[in-house]
Amino acid sequence: MKCLTLFFVLLCVIDQSPAKAPAGTEADALRILTRSFVLLYKGSDNRKETEDELRALQNHLREVASFPVLKNKAELQSNIEKADKRIEVLLNSRVSDRKFKINIRPIQHFIARRVLMWLRFGGLKGDPHFTTFDGHRYDFQGLCWYTLVKDCSSVPDFDVKGRFEERYIDPEVKTRTVEVMITVGTETINLKEDDSIYVNGKPLISNDQLKNMKLIKEDDEIIVTLPGLQATWSGPNHAMSATITEPLKKGLVCGLLGNADGDPDNDFKKFDGYRTDNVDDFANSWKVSSMTC
Repeated sequence: MKCLTLFFVLLCVIDQSPAKAPAGTEADALRILTRSFVLLYKGSDNRKETEDELRALQNHLREVASFPVLKNKAELQSNIEKADKRIEVLLNSRVSDRKFKINIRPIQHFIARRVLMWLRFGGLKGDPHFTTFDGHRYDFQGLCWYTLVKDCSSVPDFDVKGRFEERYIDPEVKTRTVEVMITVGTETINLKEDDSIYVNGKPLISNDQLKNMKLIKEDDEIIVTLPGLQATWSGPNHAMSATITEPLKKGLVCGLLGNADGDPDNDFKKFDGYRTDNVDDFANSWKVSSMTC
């Protein structure tokens, strides 16, 4: 089983196909790591099984670190080494089962932010630069609200939108992401550029206001967990990452990040379901016309 990550950066990968021998690209690295990462994220009450998943993730970190294309990436190599050491320390610890499970969380967050997000697979950052779930990279300067990724199955679980704002004109318009909106059922949260949070239009005061999502705030990052998806937003950095945690969503998501079916050649599916090779046609079809800025 493989899975998926999204990122604003925006990080997203989903894959259930049999494992193949890695070709050594950044996309291959992300697929390998995401497979183990999501298995660990889904969790198990059995400590032995969790330890096995940690060791598998550790081995995949070491495998990726040996890729020639990543050998000269000093920051990534350093982060992989730190993640490896953190896993080793936890595996050698003699803490209780409860403490062991709690100590996995910071390792997961570190790998998501410092390794998976670094690879920028399935993501958006800066001007913005996009990478679809399946590794197709493109640039698009949008203004106002667009659908980033939503569940397009017969029983949809989530909808994630992003608001783009003009940054400067030199000589063309350059935009960046300034807000993310996540909807699950009748519950909507807005994550702002200043990292403020609103739930159904009201400021978030307590997590008790949330019924369909869980939220954690760490430094300048906000981590939101919902059915089938975990998203991380950093307003000051105009960056978002997310992991699709439900393998059955493969090929059943849509939006600016593609459909996550493993084929980058068919990522540019418009809102009407037709495929195009034109970036502007594809991206503009996902503009949310009912929302104003």
